Amino acid sequence: MPGRKDGRRNSAYERGNWVFVPHEADAWRPARVVTSEVGGEAQLELDDGSRQTLPASQVASLDLCGASMNADMANLVDLDAFSEGSILHHVRKRFLQDNIYTSVGSILVAVNPFQRLNIYTPALIQQYRMSVHATEPPAPHVYAAAAEAFDSLTSGGGSQAVLISGESGAGKTETAKKVLQFLTEVAGASAKATRSVADQIMESNPVLEAFGNAKTLRNNNSSRFGKWMEVNFGQSNKIVGCRVVNYLLEKSRIVQQTPLERNYHVFYMLLVGAPPALKSKLKLGGADDFAYLNKSGCTMVPEWDDEEEYKIMMTAFKTLEFTQAETDGIAAVLAAILHVGNIQFDAQGDDNCQVSPSCTSHLASAAACMQVGPDNLETALKSKLVKMGGARGSMVTQNLNQKEATATRDALAKAMYGRMFDWLVVRVNDTLNKAASSSVNHVGVLDIFGFEVFKHNSFEQLCINYANEKLQFHFNDFIFNEELKMYKAEGVPYETMTFKDNQRCLDLIEGKPLGLIKLIDEECNLGKGSDQSFAGKLYNQFNDKTGKDPNEYYVRNRTNQDLFTVSHFAGGVEYDSVGFLEKNKDTTSDTLLSMARTSGVKLIQTLFQRDPEAPAGSPVKRGGKSKLKTIGGQFSSQLDGLMTSLRATMPHFIRCVKSNHDKVPHKFDGCLCLDQLKYAGLFEAIRIRKAGYSYRIPHETFARRYAICGNNLLQLFNQKKMSNIDVCKRALETATQSGYVKREAWEVGKTKVFLKEANDKTALEEYRQTKVQGVATQIQSVFRMFRIRKAVFKDKYEKAQREAKIKAENAKNGNAAICLQTIVRGHFIRKRSKDLRLIVLLKVAMTKNDDSEIEAAIEEFDGQRLSTLAEKVIHQAKTLLRQKREKGKVMQDIMIALDHDDVPAMIELVEKADQLGLGSEDLVLQAKDQVQRIKKKRVIHKKLLDFLDDDTKYSDSIQELLDEAKALGIDASFRKKVETVYKDVQPKLEIRNKLRRGVEFIDVKAIEGGIAEVDTMIEQMGKEYGGDASSYKDFCVIERTAAEKILKMIELERALLSGKAASKSDDEGEDDEDMDWEEEEGGCRLTPSYIELCDAISTEPSKRRKVHLKQKLLELAGSRKQYEKVCRSYKWGRIYSSWKFHVPEVGEEVPEDDESFYGLHPLEAFHRSLFNTEEFFNRRPEEVGHHAEEKKDELYDSVQEINSTLYATPSPKKRDRLVSPRSQGRGAGATTTGLLASGRLSPTGALLDSSPLNKSSGRQFKLKGALDMGSGHLIKGNSYSMRKSENVGLSDLEKKMIASKKRVEDKKKGLQATMAKLSLDSGKPQAWH
Repeated sequence: MPGRKDGRRNSAYERGNWVFVPHEADAWRPARVVTSEVGGEAQLELDDGSRQTLPASQVASLDLCGASMNADMANLVDLDAFSEGSILHHVRKRFLQDNIYTSVGSILVAVNPFQRLNIYTPALIQQYRMSVHATEPPAPHVYAAAAEAFDSLTSGGGSQAVLISGESGAGKTETAKKVLQFLTEVAGASAKATRSVADQIMESNPVLEAFGNAKTLRNNNSSRFGKWMEVNFGQSNKIVGCRVVNYLLEKSRIVQQTPLERNYHVFYMLLVGAPPALKSKLKLGGADDFAYLNKSGCTMVPEWDDEEEYKIMMTAFKTLEFTQAETDGIAAVLAAILHVGNIQFDAQGDDNCQVSPSCTSHLASAAACMQVGPDNLETALKSKLVKMGGARGSMVTQNLNQKEATATRDALAKAMYGRMFDWLVVRVNDTLNKAASSSVNHVGVLDIFGFEVFKHNSFEQLCINYANEKLQFHFNDFIFNEELKMYKAEGVPYETMTFKDNQRCLDLIEGKPLGLIKLIDEECNLGKGSDQSFAGKLYNQFNDKTGKDPNEYYVRNRTNQDLFTVSHFAGGVEYDSVGFLEKNKDTTSDTLLSMARTSGVKLIQTLFQRDPEAPAGSPVKRGGKSKLKTIGGQFSSQLDGLMTSLRATMPHFIRCVKSNHDKVPHKFDGCLCLDQLKYAGLFEAIRIRKAGYSYRIPHETFARRYAICGNNLLQLFNQKKMSNIDVCKRALETATQSGYVKREAWEVGKTKVFLKEANDKTALEEYRQTKVQGVATQIQSVFRMFRIRKAVFKDKYEKAQREAKIKAENAKNGNAAICLQTIVRGHFIRKRSKDLRLIVLLKVAMTKNDDSEIEAAIEEFDGQRLSTLAEKVIHQAKTLLRQKREKGKVMQDIMIALDHDDVPAMIELVEKADQLGLGSEDLVLQAKDQVQRIKKKRVIHKKLLDFLDDDTKYSDSIQELLDEAKALGIDASFRKKVETVYKDVQPKLEIRNKLRRGVEFIDVKAIEGGIAEVDTMIEQMGKEYGGDASSYKDFCVIERTAAEKILKMIELERALLSGKAASKSDDEGEDDEDMDWEEEEGGCRLTPSYIELCDAISTEPSKRRKVHLKQKLLELAGSRKQYEKVCRSYKWGRIYSSWKFHVPEVGEEVPEDDESFYGLHPLEAFHRSLFNTEEFFNRRPEEVGHHAEEKKDELYDSVQEINSTLYATPSPKKRDRLVSPRSQGRGAGATTTGLLASGRLSPTGALLDSSPLNKSSGRQFKLKGALDMGSGHLIKGNSYSMRKSENVGLSDLEKKMIASKKRVEDKKKGLQATMAKLSLDSGKPQAWH
C-alpha cells in the first residue's frame, strides 16, 4: 500500500470528512462534508440533520473531528484532535448522559447539572478511596480528585491543595463541600478530639453560607466571597483542625441589590425563623418592611426554606460552640443593620439635613438594637469630624447634607456587616483549629470567584479578575513545570519548548513601583485625588507610545477617557474608572467609630475596637506620614499570602462550568460553556501541552496496539521475546520508513511514547489500519469456511435437539407451577376468609355510624390473630368512637354551662370545641356570644361602680354607659341609682365647667360670673342639705382658688404696669402705647388662635421655628403690649388650670428661662415696679442709705409673697389639710364637708347600705340582692342546683362549676366589704368638692 509521504491529515473539505463548524447557539457543532469544490462552496450536514453551506476556503480551515468523535472520552487528553470544538463536543455529550465530570489530564471539569444525582454516596467515597492505585484509572469524579490529594498527603507528598474556580452558579460551593465530605469521611477526627472536628468542619458551611451567600440572577446560592480552607492532619493522618481565610466579601450587596436578586440569606432567615420573642425584642417584621431587602423585588427563593435554614444555622452554631451571648449579639447586629437602612433624611438647605419625622421610630429601633442613645446615633449619621488648620489644627464637627448622610448610613451598615463577617470567620477558626499545634500537613480547599465580564465592570471586577490572573499564572506555571519535569524524567529532549505566560498582565496590575493597584492607592492618599486624575495617570504610565512604562495589555478608550481595557488571559475586559477611588477607600468616619465603641452590645464593641490590623479605610502611618489602608492594598496582600500557601502545596485543579443561565437540567448552552472553559484556562493547558508532545502513551499500551505495524513484531511481543520499548521503537521506525510520520514527530521515553500532534497519531492509526486490513482478510477466509461447515453438518441437528429439550422442560415446569399455585391460593383464601368477613362487617357498621354495631363488630375480633389490615380497621373504628364520645361530652358540658352562666367553664369548653372542629355548631357559637356579652357587661358595670365611688369619673359619658347597661340587661334598680346620682351632679358639673373655661381663657366676666354661680350653689346646698352655707365652701375649691388667683394676677398686673407708666411719664413723656393699660379688662384675653400659637411655641424644639412662631403671634396681637399681655395670660392659664396641666408642688422650683417667649416675667415686673418708682429714685442719697436695709427686707418679703402667689398652688396633701379641720366636726354639715373634701360632687353618689333614709335628700336607696362580680349581673338567688357529690360521681365540668360558684361567693363577700366602706355614716350627706 502506498504511504503518505507528507505526514499530514486529509484536507478538511474532502467529501465525507467530519469537521467542527461555528454555530450560533452551540458555538461548535460536528458536521459532515457532503459536497465540496475547490474555490467554490461546500455543503455540510450537521449531526442534527440540518444542512449548512460555507465557502470551501473556510471549510478547509476548520478543525477535523477526529476518529474519537463518537467515543466516550472520560479523559480528553486521549483525543486524537485537540480543538475548541472537540473539547466542547465531548463535554456536552457526557453532560447529556448525566456524566457531569470530565478530565483533561490532571484537570477536572465539573458541569453543574441543576439537579440532584445519586453519585455522592458513602459507598462511592470508599470506592474512590481504594481505586487510587488501580490499574485502570477511575471515572472522573470530584471524589477522585479528593482521593488523589489525600493519597498524596498520606504517601509523603506533603501538603496538598484543591483549587476550585468558576463563575457564579457553576457549583463551586457544592464542589468544595463534596471535597470536604470526602476528607471528613475517610480521615474522620483525631482520637483526642472532644467533639468530632470533622462534624464541626461540615457544620461551618451552613454558617458561612448564611452570612456570605445570596440569591443572584445566575445562582440561588451564590458565594459572594472567596474562601480558603486548610484541613489540618496529624501524625496518624487524621483530621485535627481546620483554618478558614476569607477574601473580598461583596459589601455593596448589603445596601443595594440588582433587581430580582436578594441580600445575604441570613437576613431573611432571621426574619422568618427567629423565635417570636426575639423578633419582638428586636422589633423585626417581614422582609417587605426593610429598605435593604424590599427594593430588588425578590424576597423569596424557590426551593429555599429560610425557616429550615435558620434552624440548621442555629444547630451549626451550637456545634461550633458559639455562646448564647454571641448568637444574641449577631442577631442584634443584623437587626440594627435592617433598622439603620430604614432611616431617611430630609434636606435642610445645601449643607445640612435631619432625620425624617416618619423615620424616628426606625432610628429608635436601630439605637435600641445597638444599645446606644438615639441622639448619639443621629449625630453620628448627620455629622463628621474634620481637622481644621493643618497638621496642628483642631477637630471640628461638620454637618452633612442629605446625600452625604445617606452615604454615611450605608457605610455604617457595610462596616458592621463586614467586620462581623471577619469576626465570624475568626470565631469559627477558634473552634476548628484548637489542635493546630499537632498539625503536620494539610489539604487546602480554595473556593474563589471566577473570571467576571459584565456590560459595566468596576473596581470589584478588577479585583476578582486580578485574583484569577494570579491563579492562572500559578496554574500555567504548574502545568508547564510539570511538563518539563516529565520530559526530563523520561529522557525526552525539551530545549526547544517555549511558552508565553501572563506575567506582563500581572505587571500591569500589581507591578512596582506603579501598577494599577499602586496608582489607585496613590490617588486615594492624595487629598485632591479623583477618578478622572487616576484614569489620566493610567494613560501617562502605560500607553504604548508615550507612556513611562508601556504595557501592551493596557488600552484606553478613545471616546470615553474614563474607560480602559485590560487584556486578561481569558480576553479583554473594559473597566469604568468612575467610583474606583471611593470603593477602594471604603472608609468609616471617626464619628461612627466612636459611637459604635459606646455600644452596650459586647459584639459591636469587639467589632469596632482599636486593633493593629485595622480594616480598609483606616489611616496607617508609614515614614511619619499617615496613609490610608485601602481595599486594593489589603486584597493584594491577601493574594500574596494565598500564593505563598499554594506554592507550598501540590495543586489539584477543578474547573466548574455553569451549563445554562435558566438553571434547568439537561440543557447545555454551548456558547456559555465555551466562554467558561476559556476563562478557566483550560485551553491554556492544552496550548502548553501542544507546545511539546501532545500525546503520551505507555509502552505496554502502545506496543499492544501498534506491534502489528512491524513484520512478525506482534508474534515477538506476544511471546515476550522482545521488550516493550524495543517493540515501540521498531513500530515507529517502520511507520517512519513508510512515510506516515516524520522522525521529529515522535520520541520514545523511559515509560511512554510521545507524539507531537494529533496529525501524527491520526497518521499512525491509518498505517495500523492498513496492516489490520491485511490480517483481517486472512481471518475472514478461515472464519467463512468454518461457518459453512457448521451450517451444513451440525446446525439443523443441534437446533432440533435444543428445541425438544426446551419444550419438555417448559411443560414440566408449567405443570408444577400450576399445582403449587393452586395449593397456595387455597391456603391463603381459607386463612383470610374469616378476617375479611369481620372486616367487612366492621366497615359497614362504621358507614352506618352506629356505636352499638361498631362495638359489637370489634368484640367479634376478640381471641383472633389479627392481620395488619384488621388492626388498621379496628384502630380506625376505636378512634371514631372516641371522637364521637368526646364531642358529645363537650356539647353536653357547654349546654350545662350555658344554663348555669358559668363563664370560666364556657371559655374552656369553647376552646376545646374549636380544637375538636365544633366551632361552627350553633351551641358553641351561642356560648361564644354569651361569653363576650358577659365580659362587656363586666366592663360597663365596673365603670358605673367607679362613677358611684367617685362621681367625677366618666361623668361626661354616663349617659352612653347607661344606654349600654340597659341594652346588656344590667339590673334596673342599679341603673336607676346611677341616673339619680347623675341628675344630682349634672348642674354642679355645668357650673364647674363654666368656671374652668373662664380660667383657661382668662375671661374676667366668665370668672366673676362663675364665682357668683358657685356662691349661689353653695347657698342652695346649705338649704337643701341643712347646716351653715360655709360648711360647703369646699365645693369647686380648686377652680375657685384658680379663679381668685387669676383676678389677683390681673390686679397685680395693673399695679405693676401703673408704676411703669408713671415712671415713663415723668422721664420721657407718655405715649399712646404705654397709656392704654387702663383699658377695659372685662373681656376674654385668650382666644383659641392665641392658645394654639402659644402651645406651638412652648413645645417647639427648634429655635428658628420658635422665633417664627413668636413673630406670628406678635402679628396676630397687633402690638407689643398686647403680645406681652397674651403671653402673661397664657402662662397664668397653664399655671392655675391644675385640672388640665401639671401643678408645681409647694416649694418646687419654677425654672426661669431668659429665652422664654412669655415676655415680661412677673417677678421681674415686681422688681421693676419697686426699684423704678419715682418715689424711690427722688429720695436724697442719705435717705436712701438710711432706709436701705429696711427696704431690702421689705423687698424680700414681697418677692416671696409674689413668688408664692404666681407659682404655688395647694398640693393634694395641703388641700386635705385645708379641709380637714372642718371635716373633723360632728353633725350633718361637718360630715358633708369631710366627704366632699374627698373629691366628690354628689352627696348621693356612693353606694348606700340598708340605712332607712338619707336625711339630706329624703331619698331611700337599698341594694336588693348581691352583685356577682364574676358574671357582671345581679343574682337574686340560686338559679340552679348541682348534684351532690356524695350521691353521684361528679364530672370534671361539674367540679369546675362548683369551684366557680365558690369564687362567686368569695367575690360577693368582698363586694359587701366594699359597700360597707362606701356607705354613709349614719345616713349623712357627703361634702362637695
